[in-house]
This record gives sequence, C-alpha cells and structure tokens, in this order.
Amino acid sequence: MNPSVRLYVPDDGYLGYNVQEGREYRPGYRYRTDNMEFVGANKEVEEGVHLIYTTSPHTGYFWRYPPNEDEPRLVNLPELSLALETEGGELVLISGCSHSGIEEIVKEAKRATGAGVELVTGGFHLSPYSAEYVTDLARMMKEELGVRRAAATHCTGDEAIEIFREVYGQDFVDVGLGTRTPLPH
Repeated sequence: MNPSVRLYVPDDGYLGYNVQEGREYRPGYRYRTDNMEFVGANKEVEEGVHLIYTTSPHTGYFWRYPPNEDEPRLVNLPELSLALETEGGELVLISGCSHSGIEEIVKEAKRATGAGVELVTGGFHLSPYSAEYVTDLARMMKEELGVRRAAATHCTGDEAIEIFREVYGQDFVDVGLGTRTPLPH
C-alpha cells in the first residue's frame, strides 16, 4: 500500500470506526495507514469525483440471499461506490459488489450528483437471483433509471451477465481484467 494515497473506507464499526461510539481501531493489514478517511455519507473528493455511500438492507449468507432467506445477516453493511463525471456531465459509476443493490446505488448517485448515468460497471451481485428478477432489474435500469450502458462483472454471475447483454444489446460493454473502455467526452 502506498501511504501517500488517501484511503477512503466505509464508516462501519466492524471495519474500524463508529461515529456513534466515537471509537476507532484498524483491524488487519489493509487499514494500517494514517492517510485514511472513514466515509459515512456521499462525498465529492475532488471536482467531478464522488464517493457514493449506500447501505445494504440485508445481504444474507453467501448462499442465502434475499428473497430466498429467512435470517438476514450483515444488516446495514456500508458500501462505497465511485462516480466520475464525464466532460459531458454524465456519470461513470463503478460499484464494488453492490450489496446495497445496483439499482439503489444508481438511484443514490443520480440523487447525489443530479447527473445521468452513462455507464455503470462492477459487480452487480446477482448470481443467486432468478432470471426473471434479473431481467426485470436490467430493464428497469435501462428504461426507468436511464443507465445508457452496462458492464457487469465478477459477482454479477454468468447468467445475469448474459441477461444484461441481451437487454442492453449493443450498449452492453464486455469487460474484464485489463479491459480499457472508452468514455464519452
């Protein structure tokens, strides 16, 4: 880790900070730096560079996701996503695993910035969901939320990636390690 690079970490008591209790600790090697900031709300870190803060209503165990679970775990798990403004004023939205729901991250990014979403990429966390659910979600993101292009990766799941590819057609972007994706100006 480069200590001169600012590390933004979700404000979460289990990860190291709890605003209500005013306590801070840094578990594990990942958080051993004095150049870090706990983020508990949307934040513009530089002009046109936004951190989008969301929390998961529940994520469940890795094999029991909503709506297929009885006992949700990790309630209110915080998550940061990155929103970059293009020269045209739209956003490129980069999610991690979208535990908060990719649609909720898109809604929050639009609300926080007032901008539309040109491209959303990252993990959409959809592998445990039915094809019908994923199809409805992909259509909603495209038609109702106005996400122009989608580039689903890793924890989205192979079947869900194929559904997004079908719904988005030529506006689906195949991405993977080392992929370079041209952005609009």
